[in-house]
Amino acid sequence: MPATFTDLVERWSNSDMRADRASAFFGVLVGVLADSHQEAATLAARMHLLDDEQSPDDILPIIAKDRKLERYYLETAAQHRQRLIGAWGIYAIAGSETVILEQLRAAGFGPTVLMPEWGEPGPEWGEPGYTWGDLGAYIQFRPWENGPRGEPAPYWSQYWVVFKSGFHPVTGPPTPWGNFVWGDIGEWVWRPAGYSRDFARTIRSIVKKWKPSRWISRGFVFKIGQELLWGTPGFDWGDPGLMWGGGMTVSLPLA
Repeated sequence: MPATFTDLVERWSNSDMRADRASAFFGVLVGVLADSHQEAATLAARMHLLDDEQSPDDILPIIAKDRKLERYYLETAAQHRQRLIGAWGIYAIAGSETVILEQLRAAGFGPTVLMPEWGEPGPEWGEPGYTWGDLGAYIQFRPWENGPRGEPAPYWSQYWVVFKSGFHPVTGPPTPWGNFVWGDIGEWVWRPAGYSRDFARTIRSIVKKWKPSRWISRGFVFKIGQELLWGTPGFDWGDPGLMWGGGMTVSLPLA
């Protein structure tokens, strides 16, 4: 069987079509043109195959919409592609603590190198560059606090997502009240420093999409710099740049 339309023209042409000018005419009109259309149709049919080398990046938003896995603002096209390929594995653990933490890491807020399972060959205990437990963030339940609408404790289903220092962009609290002129539109007047719209939208959407339906998301805690313990030598109460407990909380509005 001929491999291409050009081969087909060469094989089935009569003697008149094999003349120099006729051969060039029919070779282009039928052979080359048909081969070009066939190649284009083949590539178009392969575009949606995410693990195909011919699949272009501009197909990702279409598939992301279908699989409801939007691209995170820090995510590269290659990373997004791999997450779309693994969509069924992600949805298999939807509604769990695990998927929230995995999606926060996929969004860029966690270690880039993961600790192997216990007993596997790899880094030694205490080796720099690894975070024990692979967590840039973790779920913290606070049953001892009043509920979201003032319900008396214990309120067992409410939780906060705590980001460890170095795994989020927040660097400090908003501008203190009275230190700005009313009407200022400075970047950090109304929100914590580093708490950008893209960051806020991303982490909020992850919690909203993947949390168990019975859990109540109360907000986020961002650990900033060194977490000081009571009585730590060398620091005084009120030192500038230090935050008690080493972090700050941003509350989520109730849905």
